[in-house]
Amino acid sequence: MRKNVIMTVTGCTKRDGFPEDVVKLFTTGFLSGDENGWRLRYTETDPDTSERSHVTLRMENRSISMSRDGTGSTLMHFSPGQRFEGMYQTPYGDLNIGIFPNEVSYRVGSGDGEIDLSYRLDIQGEYSGDRELHIRFADKNAPRA
Repeated sequence: MRKNVIMTVTGCTKRDGFPEDVVKLFTTGFLSGDENGWRLRYTETDPDTSERSHVTLRMENRSISMSRDGTGSTLMHFSPGQRFEGMYQTPYGDLNIGIFPNEVSYRVGSGDGEIDLSYRLDIQGEYSGDRELHIRFADKNAPRA
């Protein structure tokens, strides 16, 4: 199964429990897969540089993996209760990142779905803040109420 979807992507950075920065993106993407695993793909455009990044989220077995290409490329894995360590590649050099998820959930229905991630982020071994990512998507061709 493959569907064109419309999406709202909301990212939030928190420090000491208070939101510091909220970014909201409205875009289109593609959902594919079945009950054994789903893949959601979309493109982000940096408002300052117009550079495009392709983002792919893979959802299976209660876990989510997110890969991003472009200037800030990375691969992150979110599994409940498991710390992930990886790299964030930038034009200025690679950074070590650590992720400890607080919430990892997704739901894919017949016409819509959602992804919710909440996690603590370390960069170069130092606490960077708490992050949230909320994605809502719906079949682009489904009739609207």
